Amino acid sequence: MVSTEMTSAGLGAILGLSERRVGTLKASGRLPLAPSGKIDLAELVRRGWAASQPAKVAPSAPPELTADNAALMPIDEARMVNENLKAQRLTVELAELDGRLIDRHKVIALVQELAQGERDAILAWPSRAAALLAANLGIDQHALHVALDASLRAHLTERSAIALAV
Repeated sequence: MVSTEMTSAGLGAILGLSERRVGTLKASGRLPLAPSGKIDLAELVRRGWAASQPAKVAPSAPPELTADNAALMPIDEARMVNENLKAQRLTVELAELDGRLIDRHKVIALVQELAQGERDAILAWPSRAAALLAANLGIDQHALHVALDASLRAHLTERSAIALAV
């Protein structure tokens, strides 16, 4: 007999969803569960859940138009390509208006500005903390400041070797 129960990972792989998303759907009660805690596929099909969800299909690239194939492309296919491009453009424009899509250069500039501000604040810490630490420990303030500053700069130099790929 064929099992009608499936794990979250298995269902996620079939539907193109992450295991975490499937877990969220299970927790919300949108996916029927078998007594074992696995997903009941028979009940899922009866509910028609999979058919009611939007398909997770990667958008296909429209055929490239050249002087050679433009005349050979059927008008219906050309209209479909045109409508797909319009839909993609509209999706991007709506994402920009909703604030879900932001300018890459602005983000990079903001991250760089924030990182420089944090680095400056971190580099200023030894001069602020050296006096308090030296008084608590009963040691020379200048020697402590020099040691903290050198150690902190070495640490920041090591950390700066990490490259961000954007």
